Amino acid sequence: MNCNLVEKNKNCFLNSPFPKLENYCLIKKIFKKFSVSGIPYMLILFETVNGYALIKKKADEKGIQDLHLHAFLNFHTKKESINSTSRIIQGKMDKNLKKFLKNNLIPGIPLIVNDSKIKTAIVRNSGLLFPKIFLKKGVYREIRSNLEQILGKNFKPENTSRILNIAHSVYGYKIKLNGSKMDKAIIYTTRLLEEIEKELNCYYIRLKEWYSWHFPELAGIVTDKIVYTKVVSKMESRKKLKLVDLSNLIEKETEKEIIEAAETSLGVDIFPEDLVCILSLCTQIISLNNFKLTLQSYLKSRMYHVAPNLTALIGGKLGGQIISHAGSLLNLAKSPASSIQIFGAEKALFRAMKMRTKTPKYGIIFNSTFVASSEINFKGKISRILSGKIALAARIDALGEFKYGGSIGLKNKFKIEKKLEQIRSFFKKKSIFS
Repeated sequence: MNCNLVEKNKNCFLNSPFPKLENYCLIKKIFKKFSVSGIPYMLILFETVNGYALIKKKADEKGIQDLHLHAFLNFHTKKESINSTSRIIQGKMDKNLKKFLKNNLIPGIPLIVNDSKIKTAIVRNSGLLFPKIFLKKGVYREIRSNLEQILGKNFKPENTSRILNIAHSVYGYKIKLNGSKMDKAIIYTTRLLEEIEKELNCYYIRLKEWYSWHFPELAGIVTDKIVYTKVVSKMESRKKLKLVDLSNLIEKETEKEIIEAAETSLGVDIFPEDLVCILSLCTQIISLNNFKLTLQSYLKSRMYHVAPNLTALIGGKLGGQIISHAGSLLNLAKSPASSIQIFGAEKALFRAMKMRTKTPKYGIIFNSTFVASSEINFKGKISRILSGKIALAARIDALGEFKYGGSIGLKNKFKIEKKLEQIRSFFKKKSIFS
């Protein structure tokens, strides 16, 4: 059986739109006969920045390996080289590579490739063209060391800047794709918000302790920490209080109360050096609060973009905390409702299991309005219902083709509210009859 017969049958099989089973079986038999262990040479697919090369690997009588260029496909543009490289990284076969292999194959001769992804792609798209496709990385060392000698005229010294450009283009595109999910941005923003809130609380405590030496009554009248900070930064000391207008910060009644308290205050006079430090601390607190508000608005908009159903159900802040705890939106979608219910209460759960006491019924989701506003008797029931709806919303947002603009999240929110009313009415009836 000669090579002309193989070529004839191969063309018959490839050119027919609906190849017969007889042709397929015949080609398989021919390829099987030619794919025995004593093959005189093989074809090696080698990828460079400049193009694809098919190299013949021969073995002479003495068994010394000899490498010769069989065919070369040149990349004409930078775009072509980037597209082909990205396709290979993704484990897909380029159209140009498919044509190149089809036009330059030798019947009955196997192919050697360097990567398992390329092997899978070639087997899927052009598997019948070659009797066998091997994965051998050791041969490529010899090719790289004698590349100039093998390629001849087609050899071009690999420009470092061109390689860098291609690498940056390919992996920059991958980073952009990964960034479109914005899971990581939500996690970073949530964690940063938590840290800022801790810092604000710490700074406010220090400010209150420091300023209370001068005006201790103010902390009892103005309870809000940001308003307290703004009042301190505006009035500076008790002596200047009558000259300052605080109507844009507090109500008139509260302002009168502060003036009356300042006249009979037990505080000592403040030194100018202390006042400078206190005012700079006030500036820090106000700027941190402004940054916190900016982050909150950013988180809300990003959550509506990434997980609209989850945001509609429990809000942007709590949704961000749950995603942050899970690690990503996809991890949250994979988590069962029972795990979501006790997110943030893992230590308490293991302690309860160890001590054989009652396990916790809720974790982070306690901050939800549904759980926080409900009575103690049915907090566990509401948290169980809510965790189920969170799991459903997360799966739609992460895995669904359409997110429906958060409408499913809103529907589930109304269902929970209705259920909450039913439970309350049931417990009221139960208490009346009992």
